Amino acid sequence: MKNYSLVDAHCHLNNELLLQDHDLISYWKSNNYKIFINSIINKNELGIAIKGFTVLHTAGLHPYLYFQKGQDFNLQDLIDFADKKQIHAIGECGLDKRYNNFAEQETLLVEQLAIAHEYDLPVVFHCVGKYYELAKIIKSNFPKTRGILHGFKGNAQIIDNFKQFDIYFSISSRLFQPSIDNKTLQAILKTDRYVFETDIELQHYHNSLEVIKKYNSINDIYSHLNISNKSFDLIDVQYKSIKNLFSVN
Repeated sequence: MKNYSLVDAHCHLNNELLLQDHDLISYWKSNNYKIFINSIINKNELGIAIKGFTVLHTAGLHPYLYFQKGQDFNLQDLIDFADKKQIHAIGECGLDKRYNNFAEQETLLVEQLAIAHEYDLPVVFHCVGKYYELAKIIKSNFPKTRGILHGFKGNAQIIDNFKQFDIYFSISSRLFQPSIDNKTLQAILKTDRYVFETDIELQHYHNSLEVIKKYNSINDIYSHLNISNKSFDLIDVQYKSIKNLFSVN
């Protein structure tokens, strides 16, 4: 039997007040959200929970946050989180062309891939303009890595390049900005290896209406493809992807 549960595969649930908002909770329940993959920015976010929902935490050293701003945890902390089973994935971590420290980024990424390998955890990848370099690093170091290309906005050729790995592609509003990248969207759907994500950071939102508007962006995918009669198939594939990545029921 197909499971029609929705999963937000990448979000930052760092606003405790909004997580108790009745209208937002009701929206999530009525739209059959079940699981949230919460990417932590600070240590204290490991305690975030939502009554009635499953929250799986991920933690990683981000190529911007770690080097440019400083995060309040480090590689040893990641090992401790994994050892205590406080996290279900490493990340987000990866490469970003906007910063001129590629060698440092690569070293940090490989160290985190090693932790994921040691603890058999998936990896949530942040990648801006360095997809081919990322594929090369994975292939050269830990080719059996499984994970998600978070915030994906590549192209069909990049998708083809990552088919050699156990990697899944995120579908988010990024594919609809500034205009719909229909070719990339269709290429992702053909892989049957995708997840839906909002990448919402709740601390930047003031009320539930703003948050609900962000979550409704996922519905744009169904509307654009004009597949309301097939949308459950899409939801089923994304849930299977999450099960394969995170071993959830």
